[in-house]
Amino acid sequence: MLATTALLNIVSLLGGNNRTIVIGAITLFGCDYIVGDILPMLMRDQVYWAFFLLSVWAFIKFTDHPTWLMGGLWQVS
Repeated sequence: MLATTALLNIVSLLGGNNRTIVIGAITLFGCDYIVGDILPMLMRDQVYWAFFLLSVWAFIKFTDHPTWLMGGLWQVS
């Protein structure tokens, strides 16, 4: 759930509107490669992928508005 939320937040930060976010969710769960190969790995390594996507989100936020909080979150995640 955290990985999905982070991915959809990344889509939103990169300029996606509600339609784009829904299409991102459909792509995440509708693609054979992602559902067949990636999601089983995600289920095995949940924390790694969740914090990887969280760190990408924090990095994008940090590049938009460099604050100590976003820089620290990026480095910790």
